[in-house]
Amino acid sequence: MGGRTGIPAFNKMLLNAKSNIGGDPDTAAFLTARNLVAQEYAKIASSATGAAGTTDSSREHALEAINAAQTPDQLRAVYKALKQDIQNQKQANVDKLNDLTARKVQFGNVSPSMSQPTAQPAATNGGWSARRVD
Repeated sequence: MGGRTGIPAFNKMLLNAKSNIGGDPDTAAFLTARNLVAQEYAKIASSATGAAGTTDSSREHALEAINAAQTPDQLRAVYKALKQDIQNQKQANVDKLNDLTARKVQFGNVSPSMSQPTAQPAATNGGWSARRVD
């Protein structure tokens, strides 16, 4: 978005004027994108899954981090920090899944090959039965 300065307080006034007085479509698109990124980041940071929503405080925290009035360098630094946090969250989820899988193998719930029970037609009763395929 053009027209950004190195002074956040001035950027805030400029955004307000462009959005509320000038009706600038680029400013509206920028603010909308910022809100969408903040909403999605809040879901990731709070570990919300699927259709689960986030708390107002999580969303507000994300909006504060992605301050629309920040300088271009500040926005780049925030983006970099958010990206790293998302990667950390992703790795934590992978580690948690690996730990749970290892525990299931350890306690005999799953074979090391991770084979899952499959449904097989039962020849004797015409119904279905489940058996483990190892």
